[in-house]
Amino acid sequence: MDDTPSHFPATLSRLRAAACEAGFLMSWEERTGGLSAVPAAAQPGGRMLELGTGVGQGAAWLPSGMDEVSSVVTVQLDPVVPAVAHEQLGADQRVTSATGGGGKNTSMSEYAARPPPTCALNGSRARSVQK
Repeated sequence: MDDTPSHFPATLSRLRAAACEAGFLMSWEERTGGLSAVPAAAQPGGRMLELGTGVGQGAAWLPSGMDEVSSVVTVQLDPVVPAVAHEQLGADQRVTSATGGGGKNTSMSEYAARPPPTCALNGSRARSVQK
């Protein structure tokens, strides 16, 4: 059985290139990314939370499963690395990047005031959050 995804986010190749340039080696592999779209698709109108933006490969996969009213907030403590993600994913209004140091899009304190997510992702693990 070949479980390699047949559909890839449009920004993925640019994010991979940026990860290589930056020496960032902790990006999601294809099967993990494809699998992450499943809980996103299962939560119509949902709010996703990704912990650990990195260069944004996970945040690129999530919208591929989301409907137009869903959203994802991706959080990274280091404001430098997710700058690549913001550059590549900033046009998608469903994606918000947050950093501990007050990143380009929003800060952790601004995010904390929002309603809780309906699904949280940490690396390759996803779980539904009870409402």
